[in-house]
Amino acid sequence: MLKQLIQLFAEKFLVCKKEWVGSQAFPMQRVDLSTELTEYTPPADGFLGIYKAGFVSNAFIDMYCRDSGNRIISRQNISIVSGVASYSQVIPVKKGYKVTLGATQNSISELWFAPSEGSES
Repeated sequence: MLKQLIQLFAEKFLVCKKEWVGSQAFPMQRVDLSTELTEYTPPADGFLGIYKAGFVSNAFIDMYCRDSGNRIISRQNISIVSGVASYSQVIPVKKGYKVTLGATQNSISELWFAPSEGSES
């Protein structure tokens, strides 16, 4: 009887919390950053995003996050030879882990950080 009661409580608790736990990874706001940044250390877990639209010639963007062992854990790389392009990329980033941005001049129109709903800043 006690075992069944504990099992029932655990099932109800987990069902109620499953959606809440899953939503903790979603972005909760947008913090605009300077498009001139070459390094950024996020104050919380979240996402770093870039956007550009229009004519682009010989442009590249290399955006990556390294862990405490200096290994790349997330990365986006875009190269455009010539033409009209529109791109938007987002990479997950971890609090305190440095993100490096390499880009040709004017290849990023918007740069932002979006902390995760459940992150602690």
